[in-house]
Amino acid sequence: MTITINNQTYSLCDSKLDSESIEQLLTFWAKKQAALSIFESEELCVFCLQKPPISKTRFCHNDYDKGRLLFARQYLLDHLTMPPTIEELAKIAGINSFKLKNGFKELFGDTIYCYLNSFRLEKAVNMIALGEKNMTQIAFELGFSSLQHFSTAFKKAYGCSPKKIKSTPGFLSKL
Repeated sequence: MTITINNQTYSLCDSKLDSESIEQLLTFWAKKQAALSIFESEELCVFCLQKPPISKTRFCHNDYDKGRLLFARQYLLDHLTMPPTIEELAKIAGINSFKLKNGFKELFGDTIYCYLNSFRLEKAVNMIALGEKNMTQIAFELGFSSLQHFSTAFKKAYGCSPKKIKSTPGFLSKL
């Protein structure tokens, strides 16, 4: 492998990279990054180092699947008080439950239940900040089965009870 260096062009020739060549290249880049921003040079050419982009989506292959998952998320958020089961949500969204569960996690970074719970708790913080409703009303409006379940989930997520947040001035701004 040869690395040609001049003032305007950096090129890498040879299609095979062994460990010594990779080490040389990394050393070269480490030295040059301090003096030259890689992205500033229009003349920078690195051949044979770029791998074809690897698709990060294993379960959301096309626009239809993505659309179904976006629909499922919106449906879930629209029905906070009585969320459907995964099987019901899959039927409503027109996608099988395996693809729904795995695609949802892939697209939104969390499982369906965790995503729903996080959304509920964020909404709870906003409702507490408004101060228009008591904790029981907030808990049931957001679909928690009981005040205790709401309080436990809230404490797990934020490290303190919702009552403490409501009574501590300035605490909401820290969240």
